[in-house]
Amino acid sequence: MSEKNLSATKEAANHKQSVDALLAQIESIRHEDYQRVLELAENAHQIALEDSYWSGVTKSLYHMADSYLRLGNYAKASAPAQQALITARTHGLAIEEAYALSALGAVYAYLGDESEATDLFFQQLTIAEAYNHLTLMGYAYGDLGSMYLRTDAWKQGLELIDKCNQIFDSLQREEEKYIWYFDIGNFYNTRGEFEKAYEMFESMYRLGTLKNITEAKILGQTGMAKAKADLNDYAIAHTCIDHALSIIQASNSSLKCEVFLERGKIYTRQNHYEAAIITLTNTLELATQTQHWKVLLEARQMLCELYEKTGDYQQALIHNRAYHEARDKAFNDRSNARSQTLQTLYEIETVRKEAEINQLRLQAAEHELEEYKQAEAKRLEMERLKVTLAGERELVEIKERILTRISHEFRTPLAIIRTSMDILTRYANRLSEEKRQTYQGKIDEQFKAIEKLLNDIGIVLRADKGQIPKSKEAISLSHICRLAIRNAQTQTNSSQRIQMTIEANPDAIWIERDILLEILTHLLTNALKFSTGIVEMQVQTQSDRITIRVADTGIGIPTDEQEKVFESLYRASNNDEVPGNGLGLTIVRDYLSLIGGTIKLQSALNDGTTALITIPVTSQIPEAD
Repeated sequence: MSEKNLSATKEAANHKQSVDALLAQIESIRHEDYQRVLELAENAHQIALEDSYWSGVTKSLYHMADSYLRLGNYAKASAPAQQALITARTHGLAIEEAYALSALGAVYAYLGDESEATDLFFQQLTIAEAYNHLTLMGYAYGDLGSMYLRTDAWKQGLELIDKCNQIFDSLQREEEKYIWYFDIGNFYNTRGEFEKAYEMFESMYRLGTLKNITEAKILGQTGMAKAKADLNDYAIAHTCIDHALSIIQASNSSLKCEVFLERGKIYTRQNHYEAAIITLTNTLELATQTQHWKVLLEARQMLCELYEKTGDYQQALIHNRAYHEARDKAFNDRSNARSQTLQTLYEIETVRKEAEINQLRLQAAEHELEEYKQAEAKRLEMERLKVTLAGERELVEIKERILTRISHEFRTPLAIIRTSMDILTRYANRLSEEKRQTYQGKIDEQFKAIEKLLNDIGIVLRADKGQIPKSKEAISLSHICRLAIRNAQTQTNSSQRIQMTIEANPDAIWIERDILLEILTHLLTNALKFSTGIVEMQVQTQSDRITIRVADTGIGIPTDEQEKVFESLYRASNNDEVPGNGLGLTIVRDYLSLIGGTIKLQSALNDGTTALITIPVTSQIPEAD
């Protein structure tokens, strides 16, 4: 070996030793100072990455994700957890992969995606059992148990956590058990078994004291305070909070905002609203500094409710907005645009109202009348703020419904894509060419489905903003009808089910070709999807308009829902078994409105649906200049 190569080998070995030393240091302090763990993990990651020491890269990423989780910054925890999983799988590091699955599962659990979290924990358990890795098995049993505690299968959850505790007892690593004491304590609290909850949190505190685990001591005392408050023993509850704060003072822990949050809840239960507001305001400042988003959101929400109870609707509105702004920062462009529009309208309304009040003040002639007018203006302002607050909450509910619907529509194609790609990646050498093409075809098909959904959403968004281009041209009405029939039959895998009758004289018209094609295609596609028989399409032209009738003999639409089906993402209650995204009739309505057309529906349950559209046109084609 050359002197240069020998030097490089020694340098690589030194780098690996440095990374391993940092990881060992992390293990020794990881229950005491998560901010310090984060700094050490970032240093280890940089060194390991420069030297392509992939095991060190993955382990350091795991500790970064775990530290962000412990510090309450779940959004930041997601990226290193995902990168750890990708790195481990890329380089065939099974044990590291299981740790990454554990961290990513915890992220999903904290963010509320419990089904995805449970799936990741089961993947972790599979690897742990295959390698007989007791530590990972203990974590998996504990995390799965925590998931089950949130469901009706809570007895199974307690059994799994008991298996977890047995494993760590056998490994003489009792300190690992404290987090599940916390989960069980919270479980008993939700069931109203506050004495049992107190016992669990007290066990957590004793374990923390025995093993010198700062987090366990602080969270144990905080949990004890919650349980005592639920038992209306507020004096002991505040004593527990004081004890937790003294531990924080001595250890410089970053958990102060969690403790403050619990004290704010206790004051709220005691109806000490002023003390609760002061405490929660301090909590909010701490959570902002430490980027503890879960505590920040909860503090915001509680402050909104407290200010509303005390009649300070201005502050309630401020905290409500801040709460939803933080929670909705991942919303799509449409949600952001609507929020900005609402903000602009609110500011305009505020300026207008202030101008009205100033005008009233200028017109006041007497002191008594002036006082009356000011009081009346204040009352009106408070009422308006209450209405605005209620309106913003309603908007949030609408956005959540839209996001839920879109998430549901994406879930199936993404699952198929993920499964097909996994098979193609893992078993590429074993699959025949025909099988590879089959799985590739599935991927292409689902990408087209996603592309169509995105395209439909884009059309609705552009229509809302008035951004649909309009360009008239001379077309053959019979040709455009046949083209729409072909498109609809292709999209629904149907053939020979549409009967067209056309009375077009003259056949050539001057109209927005692409818009008319989209309208006809969506109407025919709906008719084919929701019926199994013949679909009739009748087209008539007059001197100033086109009348098109599309009729099917399918499942129909309930009478009280026939207006709602034009709303974005709304689907009738009797069509759950038919795939769709609830945008087709919205697009038809928006396009018709754009070109001055109208649509009427006639329908009855199990007796088909008839759509009648009328579009103003001119048969006179302009002469070229």
